[in-house]
Amino acid sequence: METFLPDVERALTGETGAARTADLATIQSTMSDGSGRGPYHILNANVVLAGAVERRWRLRGGDNFVFTRYHCGSCATGWINTERFLGGRLTLATAMAISGAAANPNTGGGGVGLTRNRSVSLLMALLNLRLGYWCRSPRYGAGWFRPNHFIPGLVQAFGLHKEDSRFIEVSDGGHFDNLALYELIRRRLKLIILCDGAADPKFGFADLNTLRRRIAADFEARISFDLGEGTPEDLIPNRLKALFPDGAGYATDGDVAERGYLLARISYADGSTGVLVYIKTTLVKDVSFGVKAYKGAHPDFPDETTADQFFDEEQFDAYRELGNFLAGDMIRRTGLAAKLDKIASTGKWPAPKSAAKRRA
Repeated sequence: METFLPDVERALTGETGAARTADLATIQSTMSDGSGRGPYHILNANVVLAGAVERRWRLRGGDNFVFTRYHCGSCATGWINTERFLGGRLTLATAMAISGAAANPNTGGGGVGLTRNRSVSLLMALLNLRLGYWCRSPRYGAGWFRPNHFIPGLVQAFGLHKEDSRFIEVSDGGHFDNLALYELIRRRLKLIILCDGAADPKFGFADLNTLRRRIAADFEARISFDLGEGTPEDLIPNRLKALFPDGAGYATDGDVAERGYLLARISYADGSTGVLVYIKTTLVKDVSFGVKAYKGAHPDFPDETTADQFFDEEQFDAYRELGNFLAGDMIRRTGLAAKLDKIASTGKWPAPKSAAKRRA
């Protein structure tokens, strides 16, 4: 909370310390000017549904659960006005913490993993090894209560996480969609910029593949890499290309990839389309000396284990510099900077080219 929501005045002077106002701002106050204009924050979580009656939610282990300025909930649990949810007490800091509550029984990355095992989950629940958050289901309206180890903790430990349960457990959004793209696809956005910073040392793109399957099943939306602006293979360091797929291609030396971003087409069910700008933490040729030096001392960078929750200054700066370079490179190479300048000066998004100009 104090890292990501510091007091602004203190942060601007370079000071650290207790964030006095961080745990006072409620989720419904994130956009308080009443204009209805952005940014509109969507904090993604997962509602645990390991015992759901609906087979799809049971197999996935949950459903995407969101906290927003106006509503909280999911398709499985229904929705409720944010000002009524938890008696209006839900703070932005708490919602952020729930969104990152990774270790929890009956969950796993994308809904799979060891902690989905019923025996392991039961042991974790009995020992209270959980980061998830208990609350009243939106299906049953407003209200707030103080959960404890027995109710609903012990009861739910025996696999009673159902879509019609009075109390629900919400956990890390990565247990459903680690890219936080699901709700943006639901809203059929025209431009999505996605930063994938997950630890993926083998470049299996598991999160992207899980997301592609779910948006196809739930929204009939498709992501395709046919815009001539890169494919997932371009993001893979040269030394790993012979392994993707296994045994194909020719290995070349080096830890660098051809690019750190790609553009993809999103095809929605209503026939409309959007553009996905996909940025992934990978090393490219012209990164800074500091990033290269950190890589030399830490071979796993930029895919160090997420079990490391305590970044020192050097480590934090290496990831910050890499992300800054990849984003800047994407903006330059796609011409996005010029487009954004035009938007800023005119207040309008550039009109699409006519069909005749596109054919030309």
